[in-house]
Order: sequence, then structure tokens, then C-alpha cells
Amino acid sequence: MKYTFLFILTLLMLNFSNEIVAQEINAFLSGKVVNYKNLPMPDVNVKITLIPLNKTCNTTTNIKGIFNMPNLSPGGPYIIEVSLNGYAKTTKEILQLELGRNNISSLYIQPEFKEIAEIKNQN
Repeated sequence: MKYTFLFILTLLMLNFSNEIVAQEINAFLSGKVVNYKNLPMPDVNVKITLIPLNKTCNTTTNIKGIFNMPNLSPGGPYIIEVSLNGYAKTTKEILQLELGRNNISSLYIQPEFKEIAEIKNQN
């Protein structure tokens, strides 16, 4: 009887220890980048920076305009910067990322228009 009790107690302790080890210690950020027509933007460069530590992580959006960045430090503030040739760079500040939670952010990217100087013919 004593050994049965100890065996059951050991099994319960092992079960609870697995739950403790499995706890999340990181934050996760995902989002979608769309254009002015609300269409997904693939292959956009996404830079995520933890401002106090100047720690930067980079990724790109998939064909559906979605990016995923796991294993971020909880807390913040963070800045998300998205860029693509021919489009204006867009930034967004996120105050806090929550521990063990998928933090979601959507960003819009606009075409970049540059003024071209007129060239006059000297003839």
C-alpha cells in the first residue's frame, strides 16, 4: 500500500513538472502587410526591433502577406519596420508584447513616388 501511494505520488509530480517546464518564456508576433487596395504584399522585408536593447530580428512576408516572428522577448517597446523597393518605408510602434501570446499587427504599405528633375536640352 505504501509503495502504491508513493508510485501514484511520483506520477502526479512528474505530470505537474511537465506543465511547469512547458510554460512559455517568449512572445510571438505575427501580422499582415497589405497595400492601399488591401491586397496582400508578398516578399516584404520586416524588421522588428526591441528599442531598449536595440535587438533586431528580420523576416519577410509570405505570398499571403503574412509574417511570423517567434521567440521574441516579452515586454517592449518594439518597432516594426516594413520595406519593399518602390514602396515607402512604414513603421509602427508596439508598446508591449505579452508573454506566451501571439501578438498580431497589420501594416499598410504605400507606393513611393519620387519627383524626377526635368532635364533641359542645351541645343
